[in-house]
Amino acid sequence: MNDEMGDPGERRLVVMLGETELTAELLSALDAFPWAVQFVEDPADLAEAAARGDLVLTGSLGSLPGSGGRATSGQDERTDDRAVRARSPKPFAPNRLYEEALTFVEETLAAVRGSGDPDVNRSRLLAEKLHTDLLRDNGLINRSLEPHESYDLASHCVNVAVLGGKIALGMVASVEDAVDVIQAGLLHDIGMATLPAEMLRKPGTWSDRELEALRQHPVAGAEIIERCAPRAEWLRRAVLQEHERAQGQGYP
Repeated sequence: MNDEMGDPGERRLVVMLGETELTAELLSALDAFPWAVQFVEDPADLAEAAARGDLVLTGSLGSLPGSGGRATSGQDERTDDRAVRARSPKPFAPNRLYEEALTFVEETLAAVRGSGDPDVNRSRLLAEKLHTDLLRDNGLINRSLEPHESYDLASHCVNVAVLGGKIALGMVASVEDAVDVIQAGLLHDIGMATLPAEMLRKPGTWSDRELEALRQHPVAGAEIIERCAPRAEWLRRAVLQEHERAQGQGYP
């Protein structure tokens, strides 16, 4: 359900609106996970029940996360009330873990802007948690694909980590390599925080000088990693080469 499952014997609460279709697939899926079920007959009572539940199911649902189902997550405090009141399901998403990653990247970018260093050890622990969640289901993938009103650097870094991690699961043999990919995704664009804020906010076309400064942000990021994590040469290279291509294209 999220990154803090607690006691393996603990039953996580699933709140179900009375009209939810109980198919054999749904019942089987519920039985396979440590989830308890609470039924709510009156939609007017759903909002209150949702505050207690870990997952809210509304309408007709024949499957659970990871198998194409639609659900309303009670973990996204910014949108769950609106979704519940409208009885409008959205993709299931372990938003607490996504938001934790987003907060970490935001804090990291702020530290770099203030001439500080990223917490590489914390990024590793977070990458391990993201890896575990990606093994469980596609909730993080669903969250990373949700649209954004405008470009956000921190969200971009988290999305690269999530999507890169999912690809790595199908391509690499070891857990360590997959976690490496996720950690690199979280930190790959820290060099962008060294660029002038007004440049990043500038609408329209950048000048040649600004474009050249942009092309140097991987170098700036690699220098930060070299300074704060000198033994993590693989991570320095990942940050340095984020915009390079196999045939020699890209930059720096």
